[in-house]
Amino acid sequence: MAGRATGEQHQARVEVKTITTFSMDYLFLTKSRMVSKEALEENEEVEMKVLVAKDSQTKTVFAHAVPCKGSDNDGYAIARVAEDIGWLGHSKIILKSDNEPAILKLLKDSLKTARVEVNDLEQIMEEQAVKYDSKSNGDVENAVKQVTKLFRTLKSCLEQRIGKKIPTSHPLLTWLVEHAAWLLNTRVVWTDRVTPYHRTKG
Repeated sequence: MAGRATGEQHQARVEVKTITTFSMDYLFLTKSRMVSKEALEENEEVEMKVLVAKDSQTKTVFAHAVPCKGSDNDGYAIARVAEDIGWLGHSKIILKSDNEPAILKLLKDSLKTARVEVNDLEQIMEEQAVKYDSKSNGDVENAVKQVTKLFRTLKSCLEQRIGKKIPTSHPLLTWLVEHAAWLLNTRVVWTDRVTPYHRTKG
């Protein structure tokens, strides 16, 4: 065990934060695969960009196909983040991302919009992941992996049923990404025997 283990033992964390953290990161769909930004190769052409977010308290996952990294001109990504924060219904929340300029701009713009548009939101703050430490934003990195696996499964199943390959530029995939997140929230039962949806909405 000591010699062959891939890392140190992971023990269950005891959350001491009283304010929930809403973490954000990106996922990319290329012509042949769906990858996190760390696994994206330099010359790979990105067909679709997906903003993935996770709430640390309820374990709710959100995924939205967005036009670009960061804030787009139409404010679509900002509106989706503000909508997700409002749907969660927390009175206090921390927005968290890594230190990449594009997502930092999205975080700051979403912060401003949420302050104005989300009802019953008393306090909203920002937090950046620790520089050069990929594990400091682990909650959303785990969500990115979950969305990737389920999206691949759903896409593969659909292709098998219709007997055709779905091109990565097809509009259906923008819906399928959100559907994958919805299934993670409504169908995955955690160790406390509750789904994220149940934990959020009752």
